[in-house]
Amino acid sequence: MPGSDTSIHLWLVTGSRTDRRSGLRLLGFPTTVRPGFPLFIALIGLLYPWPLGAWVAGSIAVFTIVHELGHALVARWFGCDARISLDFMVAYATFSPTPGFSRTKRALVAVAGAGFQVTAAVIALLAMGVNPLSRADVTAGDAPAAVWWTGIVLGLVNLIPITPLDGGAIVSSALDALFPGRGPKLMLRASVVVTSIVLAAMIATGHSDFLPFFAFMLYLQWRTLRNEQIINDAVGRALASPTGDPFVDSAAATLRLRNGDPTSALAYAVGSWLICPSSDVAVVASRACASLGRTEDALDWAETAARSSLDSLVTHAELNAAEELDSLRSHPRYVAMIDSLSI
Repeated sequence: MPGSDTSIHLWLVTGSRTDRRSGLRLLGFPTTVRPGFPLFIALIGLLYPWPLGAWVAGSIAVFTIVHELGHALVARWFGCDARISLDFMVAYATFSPTPGFSRTKRALVAVAGAGFQVTAAVIALLAMGVNPLSRADVTAGDAPAAVWWTGIVLGLVNLIPITPLDGGAIVSSALDALFPGRGPKLMLRASVVVTSIVLAAMIATGHSDFLPFFAFMLYLQWRTLRNEQIINDAVGRALASPTGDPFVDSAAATLRLRNGDPTSALAYAVGSWLICPSSDVAVVASRACASLGRTEDALDWAETAARSSLDSLVTHAELNAAEELDSLRSHPRYVAMIDSLSI
């Protein structure tokens, strides 16, 4: 996944190729707004009496967009392509890390959302003549109360170190430095434990203000664990021969490549491609060819991945993350291919 660094906002918790330059763009970032997003905002507004409901709904909408733009802008500053998606209880910025993208940069992208959100809320309150540190000022009206809670409080809550919040992404990056390749899995399991303890404490003490939120977090964590197991089981069954499922087959071919057998990985990827052509297996084929020193074949497969891509950002991220392709990155054909995937 692209930057599965898919930075996830508080509310979440991440055919043929179409023209990537068409559609809604916010500050130059491709942005998808699904019907669920305005529906969610409308429902939020109905939960509170007028006019507080309108202020809360409007503030959530604005700060959600500001939050995701924060992620996207910092990612762009580091030379990455990024896009934004908004849906029901879901908002996230996805980016394609450049080759060699450091963990420090990942952490900065992760924290940028809350940073922009809280900063924007403080500026808004000061512009309204409200002292953000004064309880009397903040509670003096519906507008400052809505801005303070949805901008500052929820922005800081999103930095709680559990998956799938931004705080979890930051800690996950740190864990990955200590346990390469295992950071996200370790963070997910630690998050289940921490969230369960917090929920139990809330129930035992009767503090239920954030009970629905942490219950939702635990559900998302459980669902992620379940999906992880399903994928692992599917890849295990697919190791013998390609299934025609691009996601499963690319994972199985990648496993062969990681086990030091590029010849077998290439044969597996080619077999999968013949069953169901996809950019995912084409990327693995390119990596295998590069490992075998077959430069022209590696370039051919990389170009094939770009042409067959249904999601240019995902393919861009897969190619950027492939260490086997480092020797090709200055090749004119490779540079042109990467440029064709830019959003």
